[in-house]
Amino acid sequence: GGKVLMSLADSGFQHLVAAARCNTGVKTGRYLYEVRILENKQVMEPGKVKTKQTCTLGFTTADSSLMLATSADGVGFDSEGYCVSGGEWCKGRLFPRFAAYSRLYGVLLNLDPVSPNCHTVSLFCDGERLC
Repeated sequence: GGKVLMSLADSGFQHLVAAARCNTGVKTGRYLYEVRILENKQVMEPGKVKTKQTCTLGFTTADSSLMLATSADGVGFDSEGYCVSGGEWCKGRLFPRFAAYSRLYGVLLNLDPVSPNCHTVSLFCDGERLC
C-alpha cells in the first residue's frame, strides 16, 4: 500500500499518455483495486487549448493493449463517466465525473463461480457501487 504513480507533465510530456499494468493473472475469485486521484493538472500553453487529463480504470488480458478502447479484450471506466467494453464506448454517461483528492475509486472483477454476479465488472466510489 501507499504507492503513488505519477505521469510526467513537463517539457511536452503532458501531451503523451501514461499507463500502467498489473502483472498478476486472474482466473477465479474476486479482484478489487483502488485508486485515489491525488492531482489533476490543468496545463495552459500560450495560444493553445487547455490540455484535458482523464483517468481510465479497468481490466485487460495479458496480450491486449494498455489502452482499453483499442482492444476487444478489455473493460473499464473513465473519469468522465463512460464505460468501455469490447473496444466500444457506451453511448451516454453512466456515473458522475471522478473527483480529485477526496474520493477513493475501486474496480471489482467478479469471477467467483458461486456468486450471482459472476463475470461482472463494477465501479465503486468510497465503497458505494456506481455501476
